[in-house]
Amino acid sequence: MYRHIMKRNRINSIYNFIEQHQSVNTLDLVEKFKVSGMTIRRDLATLEAMGKIVRFHGGAHANRNNKQEDDFNLRIKYKSDLKMAIGKRAVKHLSEEILPTKPSTIYIGSGSTVLCMAKQIDPSVDVQLITDNLHVANHLASITNTPLIMIGGAIMPSSLMVTGYIAEKYLGELAIDCTFIGSSAIDKGGSLCGYNLMEAGVFSSLIKISKHVVVLTDHTKLGVQNLVHISTLNEHFTLITDDQADQELLNHYKSLGTKVLIAKTDNY
Repeated sequence: MYRHIMKRNRINSIYNFIEQHQSVNTLDLVEKFKVSGMTIRRDLATLEAMGKIVRFHGGAHANRNNKQEDDFNLRIKYKSDLKMAIGKRAVKHLSEEILPTKPSTIYIGSGSTVLCMAKQIDPSVDVQLITDNLHVANHLASITNTPLIMIGGAIMPSSLMVTGYIAEKYLGELAIDCTFIGSSAIDKGGSLCGYNLMEAGVFSSLIKISKHVVVLTDHTKLGVQNLVHISTLNEHFTLITDDQADQELLNHYKSLGTKVLIAKTDNY
């Protein structure tokens, strides 16, 4: 009972701190409240489920009336140089290694880094594109006449990603040659993690129906855990990250059979 009260008081204090500062870093919360990073992430997940905050990688901000636009802008701006570099490397991988194999379908998933990739795709690309994200769909529809499919389902306001039973059911009827997704975390063992069960359900379905999965994520998300385990890296994955990533971690991921590609950040 006492521990429950302590937890409730801590969560309320964290919320008040976020309200006061509008946007906070997870490490700052760890230092201020003298608890582990995992405890802070669980508390933030609780606050997000209550609709009081919006999380982004590395922190959280208070929930405001224009929640969708605020959250979207924060995700794009956080480590934007790394995301653009990773997106550029992903487009190079798509054009030089994926498209020459004549794929029937390419899936462009959700996440700010994946959107940075979508923004750099050649408008002349000629392949069936599929997405679960309204931001990605809006951009691709505006730059190319390539066939584009937007899957149906429930929309997550914070990311405009389509999730839920309908989305997973829809995906179960598809066969994807190559999928590009983001990841909120990849732990030291090589497990991909998600923020929540809704997001994890779609990612799990995508991994099952895709011949190959390309994961885009910057170095700050490597070697850390998040709320939900989705899958473990293996030979069916390619990881694209930036040149600040820990080499020991990358060597371990390679030992699992995963191909690792490095985005150079010199020009960003």
